[in-house]
Amino acid sequence: MKIAFIHNNAKTGATAHAIMLAKRLQDKMEVVFLVCNLIETGADFSSLKNVREFSYSETQRHSYANKWPLHVSLLVRLRMLLFHLRLLRPLDKITPLWQPFRTMEKQWLFRHSPLPKELEEYLRQHDGEFDAYVILGNFTGPAFHLKEKYAHKTVLIPLVHMEMPQFILSVHDISRRYPFLAFNTSAERRLCHRIHDTPLSAPVIGSGIEISKQNPETWNTFLSQHPIHGDYLLYVGRITRRKTGHLFDYFTRYKQKHPSPLKLIVAGDSYLSSAIRRDDIIFLGFVSETLKNELIHHAAIVINPSQVESLSLIVLEAMHAGVPIVVNGKCEVLKDHCDQSHAGMYYTDYSSFEQALDSLLPCPSLRITLGKNGQTYEAANYSWPVILQKWENLLTCVSEANH
Repeated sequence: MKIAFIHNNAKTGATAHAIMLAKRLQDKMEVVFLVCNLIETGADFSSLKNVREFSYSETQRHSYANKWPLHVSLLVRLRMLLFHLRLLRPLDKITPLWQPFRTMEKQWLFRHSPLPKELEEYLRQHDGEFDAYVILGNFTGPAFHLKEKYAHKTVLIPLVHMEMPQFILSVHDISRRYPFLAFNTSAERRLCHRIHDTPLSAPVIGSGIEISKQNPETWNTFLSQHPIHGDYLLYVGRITRRKTGHLFDYFTRYKQKHPSPLKLIVAGDSYLSSAIRRDDIIFLGFVSETLKNELIHHAAIVINPSQVESLSLIVLEAMHAGVPIVVNGKCEVLKDHCDQSHAGMYYTDYSSFEQALDSLLPCPSLRITLGKNGQTYEAANYSWPVILQKWENLLTCVSEANH
């Protein structure tokens, strides 16, 4: 069997997810990773055997838009409001209602969210060689541009979050156009069903994780640069307001109320780090996988404050390491992880955040128990043998349906 991943080049969790899947699947079948390069430097694809990169033309690069035009922005807000009022799905069944907006939106996407012309030509010439394609994300350029010709042989992992881009009309059309959907969690599948009326029968596959071996030398070097006395909380991910939520405010309030050497270590990009200056919050920027692994293993608690997760690799990595988690309970995916694993606690406001830390920090035995629960849950649901068997079954179904 020969498959191709089609993915934009970016340093995101989705890209890490795609690379890990491709890396594991390439030992069982022929895998080609087709990369759309919009930026000069992005993810590291060196672990993959067969990578083909496609660049945008200068015209395409200049036309690529990050901001939505006014008519798209207003429509997205309207559709999100209708969803919360439980009116969106009934209105989506009235096809002519949205048609003028759909036409305008598609025209904008074709002009300002292009696909590399070299990639389009490559697919035209080599489509017959591939049994299946894999795309992660239902509001990415590849998912939009390839749905007409290639949806019938594509596995789409939509990576659904409760966020505004999910209410773009084209995202709704994409989610319903691809017959082979696969989800990371049951919570993500339920959310996609509520927004886009996609089938609840679609498989939940998920992803395994990549774990570096512990390296005492790396840890000792880190401690020589950042002396830490006592426990620390760890957040790994994008440092944006949407991802970090109230984490920095809550941590500051907690330290004011409970003075201690407790620190918060943050590893990831630095969009907000210049605006937050405290001696007990350590911003590291991007770190190596080896150092990330050390930071997880030595943390008292791994925190994920995001409301927009479809899986959360850092939560799975913490579970694998036997470290308890504290997560944002307003994210259904993260709340489900906690409820099903009994590996941590979730919060919805400052009071429950404080309660979680007060329960876990003074009690190492409880942290050990929750950590063991997490290891059991991660091994049963997200170990690579489990994940790869599900993928082989799904890709076989796609191949058989098209031959």
